[in-house]
Amino acid sequence: MAFTAIYHRYWAGLFRDVMKVVRARDDAEDILQELFESLWKRRAMLEINHSLAGYLHASARYITLHFIERNTARFPRLRLLAERLSTVEMPSIESQIDAKALEGAIGEIVDRLPEKMREVFRLSRSENLSYREISLKLGISEETVKKQVYNALRIIRRSLADTVSISCLVAFLFSLS
Repeated sequence: MAFTAIYHRYWAGLFRDVMKVVRARDDAEDILQELFESLWKRRAMLEINHSLAGYLHASARYITLHFIERNTARFPRLRLLAERLSTVEMPSIESQIDAKALEGAIGEIVDRLPEKMREVFRLSRSENLSYREISLKLGISEETVKKQVYNALRIIRRSLADTVSISCLVAFLFSLS
């Protein structure tokens, strides 16, 4: 039943992300169906070395991109999106290595955040919960959630300014989009 738990835990966040791109409920549901079907079929041989949430979101982006490529003739808006995506250069291996180093540095900084701030930040970023969902889950106001996330990001930025080059930060941010 672990698969069911994964499905229920991540479906809503993945759905929101996919909807931002495809803007059609049926298409977003089809994409997520494909993602979870693939996860189920490959469950015995899958090796996820980092966070499951990161893996699922990267898979959703990949499947969404393929959906757009397959359906550009049907939807003019998707054709325009595909043209824009085709002009974006993919990051180099060096950029990807820098992104992994940055991810590790951010993880260390997050581990040092005050306990409540760390919890709010992880729910926001790792579990992709909305401020409202975090507020309800933790029994605190949405304004407190916003403030905690803002303060966490401010601390992370300050800490990274001393240790990470701008090119590494850009590569990492590109890898998230």
